[in-house]
Amino acid sequence: MRAHRNAGGVAALTDRYRLLGRLGSRRGGRFRAHDALLRRTVVIEPTGPDPSTVVSHHPGLVALYDAVAADDGYLLVTQFVDGPPLDRATRRELSVPAALALGARLADALDHLHRHGAVHGRIRCSRVRLDRARAPHLLGVAHRSPEGADRFAREAADDVAAIARLVRTCLRTPRPAPHPAEVPAEAAAALAAASGPRPGRPTARGLAAALTAATAPPPDHPAPDHWRPTPQAERAPWARLLPEPWELRPPSPLTDRRARP
Repeated sequence: MRAHRNAGGVAALTDRYRLLGRLGSRRGGRFRAHDALLRRTVVIEPTGPDPSTVVSHHPGLVALYDAVAADDGYLLVTQFVDGPPLDRATRRELSVPAALALGARLADALDHLHRHGAVHGRIRCSRVRLDRARAPHLLGVAHRSPEGADRFAREAADDVAAIARLVRTCLRTPRPAPHPAEVPAEAAAALAAASGPRPGRPTARGLAAALTAATAPPPDHPAPDHWRPTPQAERAPWARLLPEPWELRPPSPLTDRRARP
């Protein structure tokens, strides 16, 4: 990612980016825009004075495309995820295996950030969006902790706790029957540890591994025929746990959109 220093800041965006509207209700926040050069929809949001703090080269994170210098920092141009947020209605669609697989993907994305010395710091359901393949993406920009290793360790542990709370929120969301509610013991233990006191929390990699192991079909119990993975599922170990449309139960006219006329 190369930052372009250009006098005028926001005005410089109009040469290439056309603002389409505000995302969310927060003033001074994120905007949806059209990239005239590459003919795609993007998101533009302000950040601090150093864009090198952003690390986002992971499929579970929004991609960073560009940075334009403004008067008080940078305007980041990032991937637009064309899908719903992880709100209550969306969480109701997730089976227990799918909710755990979502947590595994996001924890794997966190592990990528942490291994590059960055933390996220603002993980919550509203910061997660599902793309058209129903895969989750963590929104927002990461940053490096400016106060050394101790501060980084605390903030990284808080990131892990935030992912665990997000997954537990998904698991607590009421769902229409029939819907199995059993959470594998190993997944429940990992989520409890990640939500517990900071010294005992697993790393993001440890949480991702525990959730992945808990949702993988046993070798002697292959996935059912109606589990039809997306193309991404064929390429990524964690993505194979996210069947379309996020359900492992047999299709029915009431619970599976593919069965509707």
